[in-house]
Amino acid sequence: MAISDKDRIDLCIETLSELPIHPIQESRLVLMYRLAMRQRALIESCTLLNSSEFIRQAKGTFELAINDSSLLENMCDEKSVLYVVRHGGRLFPKEQICKEKFSVFPQIQHLLKRALNTGYSSWEILDWLVSPSEIISPAVAGRPLDYKSQGELLEAIQQIDESRLEPTFIPIALLHQQDFDRFDTMLNQWLPN
Repeated sequence: MAISDKDRIDLCIETLSELPIHPIQESRLVLMYRLAMRQRALIESCTLLNSSEFIRQAKGTFELAINDSSLLENMCDEKSVLYVVRHGGRLFPKEQICKEKFSVFPQIQHLLKRALNTGYSSWEILDWLVSPSEIISPAVAGRPLDYKSQGELLEAIQQIDESRLEPTFIPIALLHQQDFDRFDTMLNQWLPN
């Protein structure tokens, strides 16, 4: 039986009403809402696979396994495959599978160990993997813009050559392009050692 939107809203309200007696700060509710909306956006933008479909699509990872499900369970325990939990079940982003080798990118394990040990959730890691980001160059001291009025300053800013701005990259796309050095640079920028 499908749950209607009204029933879902009622369930959310009921769940919130059963939280401990102290009032929930409004800012915390706003944060929870933002996280829920970001999670929804990730669900819509990524292909999330159940265990059996993930094993089928990442067949290069499982080709020598006697028991695919046990191997996948071990990979989850060893933090060598990314999964998110939704409705009590594990879902695996298809994006982490190398299309040529039909296996999980080895960089995923390194990413997971660093990010999870830093305190990031699997949803936050997925968000970083699929979101555009810049590789920030080290700051270089220069001279300030010369201007005599605010109007001149605005005009000087508009004249800045945007082609010199840093391009954006999507970390998971870098893995698919086999641009591992740039991926590592972005990872080290996000999670400094």
